[in-house]
Amino acid sequence: MPRNAKALCFALATVLSWSTVSTAFKLALKSLSPMQMTAVAMGTAALALVPFAALEARSLAARGRIFTPRRTGLAVLAGAVIFLYYLVLFHGYDHLPAQVAQPVNYTWSIMLAILLSLVRRTPLRPRQILWMCVAWAGTAVIAMGGRSIGPVEPLGVGLIVLSTVLFAVYWVVSDVNDMPSLPAMLACFTVACLLAGGCCLALGEGLPVPERCPWAVYLGFFELSIPFLCWREALRLTDRVALMATLPLSTPFLALVWIHLVLGEPILATTVGGLALIVAGTFLQVREGKRS
Repeated sequence: MPRNAKALCFALATVLSWSTVSTAFKLALKSLSPMQMTAVAMGTAALALVPFAALEARSLAARGRIFTPRRTGLAVLAGAVIFLYYLVLFHGYDHLPAQVAQPVNYTWSIMLAILLSLVRRTPLRPRQILWMCVAWAGTAVIAMGGRSIGPVEPLGVGLIVLSTVLFAVYWVVSDVNDMPSLPAMLACFTVACLLAGGCCLALGEGLPVPERCPWAVYLGFFELSIPFLCWREALRLTDRVALMATLPLSTPFLALVWIHLVLGEPILATTVGGLALIVAGTFLQVREGKRS
């Protein structure tokens, strides 16, 4: 099979995997608290990456030290941020219909652009701000329309918006760290698992029994470890980076299919319309940013 065809298969597997996780969030929340979900998902993801890290260990070690103090510190910081991100995200999903929470969370790339402009001290172009406003208008449309199928709590919307900020911070921290991607991700998930597990014990929630964990384990595989490995392989194989970059834009639309089929939520016209605004605004904002 040609390299680009293999890359496309890995990319499509990633997109399909990501499209299911918003449904899995809601299913896992039926039996676990957000803190317990975070602990189980992160622990599963870390364990799943161990064999791959072991296979790469010799070649990585030949390039020099992997865990320098600076790299390790940044990896720990990234783990702490991703712990907070998922904890806030799961709490947000607990207060909203899935078809409201998922598209609002998709605006994290807008937050990333704003954060990078502040860190790099490069002002956003007027057209970038315009497309950001288009994306945010989409979230408002979805939130207002979502009231017809269930309560759309301001707390839930606020938590999902906060999660987009935390995810943007995570990517900034990860971008600064020059540790190889696989050990960096393994260290990040391990730190997040330890923090979540420690908080479960400290807050009296306790660690969940295995019978309540299947959907959280699913998230560890299909939200975290498998998509990371597949996407990394897709980028390694392809010479069509632009195509790879556009494929994830289909993820939130595919997610609506699973939300309807599995959770039984009727997909509203306002959700589809608002999501179209979010995706279009996000795509055009990114394209405009590349021109600057």
